[in-house]
Amino acid sequence: MRVLTYDIGGTAIKAGLFDHGELKIVDTFETRAKEGATSVIQNVIRHAEKFNDIEAIGISTCGQVESEHGTIAYANDNMPGYTGMPVASIIESALHVPVHVENDVVCAGLGEYHFGKGKKTDDFLLVTFGTGIGGTLFIGGRPYHGTGPSAGIMIGGMLTSSIIDDDPWKSSYEADASVTALVNQAKTVDPSITNGKDIMEKLNNPLIHSCLNSWQRKVALGICSFIHLYNVPVAILGGGIMEQDVIFDGISEMIHSYLIPGFRGVSIQKASLGNQAGLYGAYSLCERTI
Repeated sequence: MRVLTYDIGGTAIKAGLFDHGELKIVDTFETRAKEGATSVIQNVIRHAEKFNDIEAIGISTCGQVESEHGTIAYANDNMPGYTGMPVASIIESALHVPVHVENDVVCAGLGEYHFGKGKKTDDFLLVTFGTGIGGTLFIGGRPYHGTGPSAGIMIGGMLTSSIIDDDPWKSSYEADASVTALVNQAKTVDPSITNGKDIMEKLNNPLIHSCLNSWQRKVALGICSFIHLYNVPVAILGGGIMEQDVIFDGISEMIHSYLIPGFRGVSIQKASLGNQAGLYGAYSLCERTI
């Protein structure tokens, strides 16, 4: 079985070819989202036309996905025209193979469930940290989609302050604990910092180290809240920044120290598939239906 997979992000699109379950080829090209969703999907189609004997296509994408029909229920203005687009039917009409579409964080969860750290449990929480914060909850081996087109739970939208001003997002978990929040805080100490890598290179600065410690605490407190709420046996932390042992280990230690005693048996795991998790999850969408 040969399956093409795509992970459509706001900046780049990753493509992967699975041949009998093994990821053989990985390619990356620009999303060029500002050119509009129609152009983006046509670029995916043109890329897919290069491959022969494809039996299905799986797509992991930004935005809220109505996965039964492969339609984008909602996407922000970063990709004009994406909201309401019937992605699956457009690609199926052009390439004449089955197409399955799912939200990118849910796909990351599917990847971890079938191939990574979620493989040994049917119930787990995955939270990814990057520009924003994404999350998905698996119950009984299936992602919890909830009601409506939201594609599941919206972890980054948890409000973290009892003082809500005109813009509640200023008091959200995403505003406090995303990598963007960490970088912005570190910039107040060292304006030359532009990303997480810069922070890691300057940890010998006590003020930068203090910023990181404060951010880790915010991350850990949020994860504790989710564990207390969902009572899952496993919580998986993803995103490039979590690949740094000093960051993951520090957060894991804080989580275990903050948890109510009855919850301290939960396993905190580091996501294992890196930036290919969405491709593996997109493949699993097809594997179950061919």
